[in-house]
Amino acid sequence: MTKLDMCYGDNLFTESGFACMIDLLLKAKVLKPKIAEIPMVLRYDQKPTASKMKILKTITRTLKLLFKNLSSTPPTFNQQETARIPLKIGNRK
Repeated sequence: MTKLDMCYGDNLFTESGFACMIDLLLKAKVLKPKIAEIPMVLRYDQKPTASKMKILKTITRTLKLLFKNLSSTPPTFNQQETARIPLKIGNRK
């Protein structure tokens, strides 16, 4: 179990699509993690159909998440309780 699991439980992933990545990063920022970007090559020329992503909807959801995060207070972590639990990504149930 990670620190984020302990704090958010079943509410760790509350968004879907591209917004879930932003939501997870915003929730993780209280832990001050070291985050690196790993480039990913997307081969749209090999995709059989056009993208179904709704651009305006994705932008709107992302902005709502950002504004919601700015107005909320971040959770606090008890260092004694969480210091022995490493933050790692494993198989989620």
